[in-house]
Amino acid sequence: MNFEGQVAAVTGASSGLGFAVASRLASEGAKVILIDIDGPRLDAAVARIGSAQCHPLLLDISSSDVVGPRLSALVRELGGLDILVNAAAIWSNIAFEDLTFEEWRRIQAVNADGAFLVSHAAFQLMKAANYGRIVNFASTMFAKPASGFAPYAASKGAVVALTRAIAVEGGRFGISANIVAPGLIVTEGAFKTIDDAKMDAYVATQPVPRRGQPDDIVEAVLFLVSKGSGFTTGQIIYVNGGMNFG
Repeated sequence: MNFEGQVAAVTGASSGLGFAVASRLASEGAKVILIDIDGPRLDAAVARIGSAQCHPLLLDISSSDVVGPRLSALVRELGGLDILVNAAAIWSNIAFEDLTFEEWRRIQAVNADGAFLVSHAAFQLMKAANYGRIVNFASTMFAKPASGFAPYAASKGAVVALTRAIAVEGGRFGISANIVAPGLIVTEGAFKTIDDAKMDAYVATQPVPRRGQPDDIVEAVLFLVSKGSGFTTGQIIYVNGGMNFG
């Protein structure tokens, strides 16, 4: 696909799936705003991609006072915003009975509030141009939570509902909004919460008997942010090897 002349913003872009999406969009010709809260890792990500198309934006997406102004200022410099991919997410593995409200709010602040704040800012920029593509990352876990991941699963359920609400209101402005729900994908973050043995056991339950790779997710995202995807909106695309068939 060719994204020449388009501007994309990707959250969580310093690593994992966010980095994979940002890197691919840059290679396909888009100007890419890489958004992350970790400055050194963000700089390293831009260096790894090695493209003048990359524009880092150090940003706490859970901070309501700064998300809109900071994103809007950079978008104005680049000439507009065509694509938003919200890939930023955090999680922890804590039994529900041991869960504190502070931990619950910490995860909602990034995963749910952050997706809202960035999407809200992007929506206004896209509405002015009568065009936009928004993709928010959920997770297979929102539909089938795993033990110990209540805040994460709930936050991703909120993202699904938010994205569908955006789709309802965005269609008349040329804005589509869709959800990609990955299964277990091989990233640095995945191995913080699951070891090889557990990953292999998970793979054994899938009709497609292999580990998911970042490129599997990227291909789904590229379709949803393409100009040809405009009649697809409010949808959940499960990329999970057929695990429970979504």
